[in-house]
Amino acid sequence: MKITISGTATDFDPAAIETDVDGLGIKLLQNGKSFTIGQTLTINPLAMPLIQAVPVKESGAAPQEGAFEAWATLQLEFQ
Repeated sequence: MKITISGTATDFDPAAIETDVDGLGIKLLQNGKSFTIGQTLTINPLAMPLIQAVPVKESGAAPQEGAFEAWATLQLEFQ
C-alpha cells in the first residue's frame, strides 16, 4: 500500500501544510518523523504507521489566536 499526502507546503517547513494564517502551518509526522508534503510512502498494511498533524509556527512569527483553515489530500493506493 502507498500513502501520499498532497497540499501546499509552507515556505518555512516542507513538512508543514500552509494555513490561511500567516506564519502558521500544520506539520505532518509519520511515526514521529517529518513527512514531506507530496512524498509517497510505501507501507506494510499489517504495520500501519502513526500519522500525526501538529501546529507549527515560523521562527519569529506571532500568529493571531482564532480559527484557521488548512487543506490537504490523503491518497491511499492499494496494490
